[in-house]
Amino acid sequence: MVLWEANGVDAKGLDYARLTAALVEAVKELQAQSLQAQKDLRMEKEHLRRELAELRAAVAQLAAQQRQRQACRG
Repeated sequence: MVLWEANGVDAKGLDYARLTAALVEAVKELQAQSLQAQKDLRMEKEHLRRELAELRAAVAQLAAQQRQRQACRG
């Protein structure tokens, strides 16, 4: 991508066609990573929703048991 002087040390310019192709591929890769991250987050969110529903059900069950115990005592 870099065009060098004859001495091989000093840069004299860029091959913009090659640079553009590399940048396009980099953007494609970032988009793919972003899409995968979004999918992962959706899956994690769904997992947490299920876990929260299970916890709520367990709390409701414990509360019902507690009410039954109090009713038996009272």
